[in-house]
Amino acid sequence: MSNDVLVPVPFHGNILFLVEQNNEPYTPMKPIVEGMGLDWASQFTKLKSDPKRWGSIVMTTIQVPGDTQGRETLCMPLRKLPGWLMTIQPSRVKPEIREKILQYQNECDDVLWEYWTRGRAENPRVIRQDPSATPTLNLKVPIDFRQHVQLRKLIDEKIRILPEPLHQSAYSLIMKALFAFLGIRSRKDLTQYRFEEACQFVKDYPLVRLPAVIPKTTEVDLDFPKKTARPSRSFWKDLPPDAPKDGLSVQDLLDPDYPDPLRQLLERIEKAGYDVQGPWIQYQAMKEHLRSAAKAFDEIHKLSRVRRMP
Repeated sequence: MSNDVLVPVPFHGNILFLVEQNNEPYTPMKPIVEGMGLDWASQFTKLKSDPKRWGSIVMTTIQVPGDTQGRETLCMPLRKLPGWLMTIQPSRVKPEIREKILQYQNECDDVLWEYWTRGRAENPRVIRQDPSATPTLNLKVPIDFRQHVQLRKLIDEKIRILPEPLHQSAYSLIMKALFAFLGIRSRKDLTQYRFEEACQFVKDYPLVRLPAVIPKTTEVDLDFPKKTARPSRSFWKDLPPDAPKDGLSVQDLLDPDYPDPLRQLLERIEKAGYDVQGPWIQYQAMKEHLRSAAKAFDEIHKLSRVRRMP
């Protein structure tokens, strides 16, 4: 698994980023560990030393939020994350999240007690319909066509603020996040019992990092003939005598009205979904150096004129 798409999923008031492996959601552990203020090296050793306890630890190349490139990252099955959190000493985490860890661990204790003593445990925060309100409602009855349409409209309303090329990939990411949140594999597994919960998830879903998943396309005009480099007005007087016939002066390149085919080329490639941050950095640096050089030459020219005056 390499260069996987990160799927953002709400988790206890925070956002986890998930990748899929063997139809199961995994989460990168380093951002979680460091976000809690824990030492990553020791936690990395802990997770790698006991793969049976923490599931099939996966090393995959992904680009985690805040990083500038893809790196090999340790990921753990999401279903194992609550168990790992139970092993953390609250005194070692950041003070601002210490109370949340204690609350979470105490709730896990109660859930386990309910499971072992009563045979089941329920989450009071889960949004469900009242079974008594609809006599035909059953835990295993899938949602009907009308509910499919309603869910689709909710997602369409969520993603309409994005550029149109992003809509399909954004829809796919939200559905993957929803399946991971509900613990199901496909839309067919979504039951009427959890329909309202699914709708609320979509309404609350944050559009995180979606612009980074613009689908790449080859339908892009990359033709820039010689005429596209010609400025609307030229400063030919500042070109040296031996300059090429179609040469460009510094004034041409820095003029606000210059067509700038190089900039247009980068914009078109970026719009097609490709990462061109590197060329953009070089382009901006060259422009800045050119401005500085032009300013320096202008100052030198002014000084030389002053000295020649009687």
